[in-house]
Amino acid sequence: MRKIFLVIVSCLITAALQAQSVGIGTATPDASALLHLESTSKGLLLPVMSTTNRTGIAAPAQGLMLYDFNTKSIWMKGATDWQEMITTSNNNWFENGGNLYRSAGFVGIGTANPYNKLQIHNNLNDSNFLRLTNNTSGNGPADGLLIGARGAGAALLNLENGSFYLGTNNDSTVTLSANGRVGIGTATPGGVLQVSSRVTGTVPSVLIVDSNTNNGGSLKLRTLGNTTGMLITEYSGGSNFNADQFLDIKSDTAYVATFRGNGRMGINNLNPLYVLDVGGDVNTTGRLLLSGNAGTAGQVLTSNGASDPSWQTQQDLYPGAFRAMIPFTTTGISSAIPTTVLLGTAHYNLNTTAIAVTATGVTINTTGLYQIEGKVTFNTGTVTVAAGGNPYGTLDVEIDNGVTNRTYNQINGRIDQLSVTAGSIAFRQTHPFKFLVHITAGSVLSFTANIFQYASAAGTPQVSGGYVSINRVE
Repeated sequence: MRKIFLVIVSCLITAALQAQSVGIGTATPDASALLHLESTSKGLLLPVMSTTNRTGIAAPAQGLMLYDFNTKSIWMKGATDWQEMITTSNNNWFENGGNLYRSAGFVGIGTANPYNKLQIHNNLNDSNFLRLTNNTSGNGPADGLLIGARGAGAALLNLENGSFYLGTNNDSTVTLSANGRVGIGTATPGGVLQVSSRVTGTVPSVLIVDSNTNNGGSLKLRTLGNTTGMLITEYSGGSNFNADQFLDIKSDTAYVATFRGNGRMGINNLNPLYVLDVGGDVNTTGRLLLSGNAGTAGQVLTSNGASDPSWQTQQDLYPGAFRAMIPFTTTGISSAIPTTVLLGTAHYNLNTTAIAVTATGVTINTTGLYQIEGKVTFNTGTVTVAAGGNPYGTLDVEIDNGVTNRTYNQINGRIDQLSVTAGSIAFRQTHPFKFLVHITAGSVLSFTANIFQYASAAGTPQVSGGYVSINRVE
């Protein structure tokens, strides 16, 4: 009878356990717990075993828990393997207030073998970035700051429309502005690159050092698409002289200027012997000044020997601005017919508005007394003359002021002394001429020539050459 009672009680307990929670140490077990343990002096003791025993359990069920006395930690069987329950004794991560830190070892993200305190590895493609964002930049794929590797290169990229700063000692030394300008020593660069030195003394703002002992640091300027350009280098020669004494400028393949440490500058001359030593012609479109003095109109630069040169007034009876020397060109002359003498290119005509020259005349644009002088050569060629004939030539100067036309006969004489015997003979004679005449502004001077007294023109009668000089006297 007693055994039957125990069986009935056991069945009732089993039914009760299947229908509700069981409490040990509490009369009101939590409805969500199958077994509710409660005590202020005792705990739950899990099976205690070694690591060998734990790993030797055959077909452990998921959720199976035990204490491993080798690792001194609680273990639970997961879906595939055993998982250690982290405790204070085996945890490498620690909390300090709201901070989480690791006191020893390396941390790897994407790698089980980190080589540094923190290594982030991406085995899926050739880019690996760390992104930093804030409440201003946003949190999208095109926001924030990227730091990472791209292929064999590295990137530090600000994705925002703002400046990038690089500095030290709590100071932004280098600034890359949003408009693509770089400032060193300034946060507001005014050009593509601006260097603003913050140092004092002899420290240079920019120092370029070349590793080649036969060359100085170089700076090259060229346009896009060209390989040549302007090269500025501190040293361009061979060995055996002080490289710190030179700054050379090279254009394409030739050095065009040098600045030496002794204060001398050479242009097209790399070994200047003077403060300025130019190897070639010098042209200027501006003034020539001596100690800031350009002199006065009409003065010339005069050497004073060992002393400095100076501006001097040139003593000239005929002002340079009102004089010209004009050559005659060859022209044929018909018998007894005046022929206009052709004029060549004027020389020493320092003011072409005062004396203007064309092929057939000279225009005088300033009223004054002029001296007109020169030489003319007549050449008759071989001509036939009558008995006792004496060919002669004339040169007339005509001055036409638009109202009157005056003629000044300069030469009217025999070209050469002839015998009284008729025959064919060549004649050539050069005659000088010189006279003073007052000319009003706007007058045009022209020159005509004749050869007379010959019977035939077997030769070529002509003015074979000459010149006329026009000078204003007063």
